[in-house]
Amino acid sequence: MTNRPYIIHDDDAMHAIAASLSPTMDLKVVQEKLLSMAAQIKTLPIEHPKRQLLAAIRIRQLCIADPFFQRKEEGMGLNAWLSMQRSCPLNA
Repeated sequence: MTNRPYIIHDDDAMHAIAASLSPTMDLKVVQEKLLSMAAQIKTLPIEHPKRQLLAAIRIRQLCIADPFFQRKEEGMGLNAWLSMQRSCPLNA
């Protein structure tokens, strides 16, 4: 088992990337666009905000069907997923 590095978040940069992908911050749109670019994003350095955002969106992809997480997203938006990613190794 390899150790995956934890990431240092730059929330402002990640929010800016998400807003550039969906000006209304529709996380479904952000998720679709990021996942379609996942192969290219994986070539970026771990510290890159787009790679960090992809990791948070992957958590969303796994959890969004659960009503608990849907309520968290309604209340916190992207910050809900960024918060969860902080406690996980990078998965992007």
